[in-house]
Amino acid sequence: MEQITTNIYRVEIPMPGAPLRTTNSYVVRGPEKSLIVDTGLGGTEPMEVMGAALTRLGVDLKRTDFFITHIHPDHFGLLPHLAEDTARVYLNEREMNWFDGNNSYAALLDFARLNGLPDEEFDAASRHRPASGSSSRRNLRFHFLKEEDTIDIGDMRFRCIETPGHTQGHLCLFEPDRKVLLAGDHILGNISPVLEFMRVDGWQPLREYLAGLEKIRALDIELTLPGHGKPFRGHRERLDELKANHGRRLKEVVSLLRNGRRTAFQLASRMTWNGWHNSWGTLPLFEKIIVIGETVAHLAYLEKDGEVRRQVVEDRIMYSLEGIHGNGTV
Repeated sequence: MEQITTNIYRVEIPMPGAPLRTTNSYVVRGPEKSLIVDTGLGGTEPMEVMGAALTRLGVDLKRTDFFITHIHPDHFGLLPHLAEDTARVYLNEREMNWFDGNNSYAALLDFARLNGLPDEEFDAASRHRPASGSSSRRNLRFHFLKEEDTIDIGDMRFRCIETPGHTQGHLCLFEPDRKVLLAGDHILGNISPVLEFMRVDGWQPLREYLAGLEKIRALDIELTLPGHGKPFRGHRERLDELKANHGRRLKEVVSLLRNGRRTAFQLASRMTWNGWHNSWGTLPLFEKIIVIGETVAHLAYLEKDGEVRRQVVEDRIMYSLEGIHGNGTV
């Protein structure tokens, strides 16, 4: 546990067996109510770590609310086990798709198969579902927040910033007096956050993600508190790095398509990945599926701009440069 500033603490919640190892949960103490921003993954070991930290901080869960930056199991898994009946749970309404089953594991696998995941890997993934946090809605009192809504904790007023891309309803919190941004997975210090893509009503995750980066650029931030990894300074420099990374990825997709029509799976297997997913051959199957979604997010961006063409061929989605800027049929 680490004190960030007066009454704001970072608790590293373990993610057993996961590449990122821990999720940051931030505890904001107030005289009347406290706020926990993201809870970490569900499970015995995470609960023991969280329980010890809350005891040490003297946090009363009967007087504690929760802010969930986004509905991924490593950010809300402990929520049903921590939230008392008196607790408010703040999040963006678009994140409720998770609870409604629109982002179920079965739907994710179908999406991956449509985008080129081979049948044998689809079958293997179907047999070995990854561990996840609890999806229970056990009497949780959801309160939906949007851009510019605020949460007051003691003398702190946190402002909501809508930053979709990593998920459809991702939210950050900004405290202007302390110049602190609780960034969730929108901005990470040492890796590029993956973009979650399920083709929903023409959603453009990369376009929205880049727009979210520009929102954050305009803020007077001294310290960024990410969902994973250590807090860091110099947010604008990090934004430039993330933006440049996606620019390189877009160019790489187009370059690969000059060799012919490809599925997102085929493209992903040939692309350059940095950080914890730097080798396609050693990447676990579930992470491959995540990277397929990341690749589709970039393809959707290019398709919207008329840079690539999408078509369904024998129950698979294929992308090409056919008919684009004078390109002939491959």
